[in-house]
Amino acid sequence: MSRKLLRSNKKGFSLVELIITVTLLVTVLLPISIGFISAAAINKQSKEQLKLNSITRIIKEEVVDKVQSKDLNNVIDNTDHSSEGYKYDVTFKPDDPNYQNVAICEVKIKNLSGKVMNVFDLSIYYQE
Repeated sequence: MSRKLLRSNKKGFSLVELIITVTLLVTVLLPISIGFISAAAINKQSKEQLKLNSITRIIKEEVVDKVQSKDLNNVIDNTDHSSEGYKYDVTFKPDDPNYQNVAICEVKIKNLSGKVMNVFDLSIYYQE
């Protein structure tokens, strides 16, 4: 009868039950947490790519406007956008006799440490 009393007065969990519960929780929560960590990394990369696309669009518009307004010196000299976190270099390619009134240039976008973030060519039509 004393054994029945001991079993009926039993409160709490045994060590084995706690170990099994913790193991199951870790098994379930580990993949979920890894998913959240990868999602955060992908989100960061997406934001950086979106910023680069935006900067590229702004630079393309700026270079095209300056070439079409025949402000070529300002295209090459005014390329430092340090406040926005980037700068760019414009290199005009030699004129191709097959394409009249077309300026062809290569644009390199760099971050402030000098690492090239994007390179693209522009073919810009202009009127004389």
